[in-house]
Amino acid sequence: MTSNRRRRRACGARRLALAGLCLAAAAPVAAKSAPAAPALEVVEVTARRLASPARSASVAVSRRLPADASETAPVLPSDLFRGMPGTFVQQTTPGQGIPIVRGLKGSQVLHLVDGFRLNNAFYRSAPNQYLGLVPTAGIASVEVARGAVATLYGSDAMGGAVQVVTRPPAFDRPLTAFGRAAWVSSDNGRQGTGGVAWGDRDNAVELAAQWVAIDDRETGGGETVAPSGYESRGVNLMTRHRLPAGGEWRLLAQHLEQPSTPRVDELVPGYGQVEPSSSVFEFSPNERSFLGLVYEPAVDRPWADQARLQLGWQRIIDDRETRDFGSPLLFTEQNRSDLYSASLVLAKRWSGAYRTRYGMDLTSDTVHSARQVAAGDAEPAVVGARFPDGSTLASAALFLTHAWSPGPGTSIELGGRYSRYRVELAATALDPGARLEPDDLSLQLGLRQALGGGFTLLANVAEGFRVPNIFDLGTLGPRPGNRFNVANSDLGPETVLSSDIGLRWEGQAARAELVFFHLDYEDRITSVETGELTSTGRIVVTSENIGRSRLHGAELGLRAQLSPRLALDATANWTRGEDRSGDGTTVPGDRIPPFNGRLALAWDPAGPWRGRAVLQFAAEQDRLSPRDVLDPRIDPNGTDGWAAWHLRAERDLGERWTVTVGLDNVLDSRYREHGSGLDAPGRGLALAVEAALP
Repeated sequence: MTSNRRRRRACGARRLALAGLCLAAAAPVAAKSAPAAPALEVVEVTARRLASPARSASVAVSRRLPADASETAPVLPSDLFRGMPGTFVQQTTPGQGIPIVRGLKGSQVLHLVDGFRLNNAFYRSAPNQYLGLVPTAGIASVEVARGAVATLYGSDAMGGAVQVVTRPPAFDRPLTAFGRAAWVSSDNGRQGTGGVAWGDRDNAVELAAQWVAIDDRETGGGETVAPSGYESRGVNLMTRHRLPAGGEWRLLAQHLEQPSTPRVDELVPGYGQVEPSSSVFEFSPNERSFLGLVYEPAVDRPWADQARLQLGWQRIIDDRETRDFGSPLLFTEQNRSDLYSASLVLAKRWSGAYRTRYGMDLTSDTVHSARQVAAGDAEPAVVGARFPDGSTLASAALFLTHAWSPGPGTSIELGGRYSRYRVELAATALDPGARLEPDDLSLQLGLRQALGGGFTLLANVAEGFRVPNIFDLGTLGPRPGNRFNVANSDLGPETVLSSDIGLRWEGQAARAELVFFHLDYEDRITSVETGELTSTGRIVVTSENIGRSRLHGAELGLRAQLSPRLALDATANWTRGEDRSGDGTTVPGDRIPPFNGRLALAWDPAGPWRGRAVLQFAAEQDRLSPRDVLDPRIDPNGTDGWAAWHLRAERDLGERWTVTVGLDNVLDSRYREHGSGLDAPGRGLALAVEAALP
């Protein structure tokens, strides 16, 4: 298996080099001056690891503000990703949600919060709840860099990287209290956010707390899904401090807890089920605590003119209570990850034609896990934990990207990253443990070529990889679809060769982008049946490096200021995937999103009211993998196409107050986002009041 992986990696490197030579040879042709920056210019940080104009990146990147969300009152960070180019949102239960990027999900996509990794050692390569543990209070924007960006971020950034960016507090601001209260009728959802902000010339601070309570969901047509309600509470703190010599340092702290969140697809019978898989399945509690320090000094050295040092600690608690349907045994679990990280990013513009970014990353993650079982009132007995207790995953990496402009309007970017990992699976009563030390050299080549008339050609070829983590290697326990996973410590890294080519057009009041992509995904860690059943009838599965996938598609994004008072935002995404199993059989890709998109019109007249109308839609998805067909979350005949309208109106009441009235899912359509564990909310009246008081 190892020699096969090396041959595939060498082949991938040859393909990358060949594609790079073609791009480099074509780069100087028709070089023209770059167009002037459009009025819709934005700044992003995900595609470069340092704040940069979005138009300067060769990577396909998109950004959204919370005010542009489809729903009137989004409650999860994942809600903000709906309808972005290249993304599709899956939601197993109301307290959880993930963005699927170019058909990949979970740990196949890197999740970041203010530049720090959210992905940890037991992050699943499947829908999971962890992005739902990031506070929405204080979010300034979300960003998506599509395609493999492993040269910048290392493992997991295969389909791309998504990032939540926190709003920085403002300097020179008097002490201000702010708050927001919202209510949505479809699930009796209540939200409250409150905080304080203050800043003088050299210091600034913002502290915000949030509370969310969601009752059982009411879907289109008035059906209630129970149990599906949950509660969460969180806090977000950021401070900024100017340095005497220029630059600043920032302290970030976050905490969010969901005390008890039910897993709907385990507790409510799905497709093909008469009875649910579980009679008890609660995440109780799930928590995330985070502390980060960012140091960005003013730098004027021969080797750097920008620098960013960051140190972080993140703890994720994933405790559970589970009982299979019809079983007297109640299992309780305690699972914890402590992730420490350090990174240094430096940048230098050598001249108008050359610029370099380089740096290093260090991470260390330790997993603690325990499980007990009890029948009735009996004392709990210790049983095998979900993960081998004390397992660790550590990494060290060096990276460099160099951009060269051989002529006006032409930019070629070459990047490389060497990463080394150490994965130690602790010994248990059933397994002697294991130690893996995989390494990877990832390369990336990008082209940005101005064509004139506001058009720019973008092209990228990049390698990505995913090191098997503790979840892949050592998981023991129930999985969705009435399965039970047993550990396999003999796994290797997954690899991907990602390529895309696109055309971007920019005018004074509009921006459009059309990107075609292809992903060649090898050594995919795939769940396979062992042919055995547990005593409760669950199918026993394990993981192996036998999968291979091909994904390709197209992404369209358009933003336009149609008039001084009317703006348009439109997206359309199409993805097609095929999986090849170990026996050579080719089947449709697993949980591939259907053709989907979004159309939003924002109206801001001279009067006191401003409004927004949003149409979200998805076509039917009937190209199902064998695993999709058996998944109780997915109709074995395919997921129906759907369309949903959302309307919103806002009005400022003086300088301090804003009131919002919305009607989500206006036509009360009953629909399900493909792969989700329950139908979307039905028609819901939404009310929100926001205030900022001195």
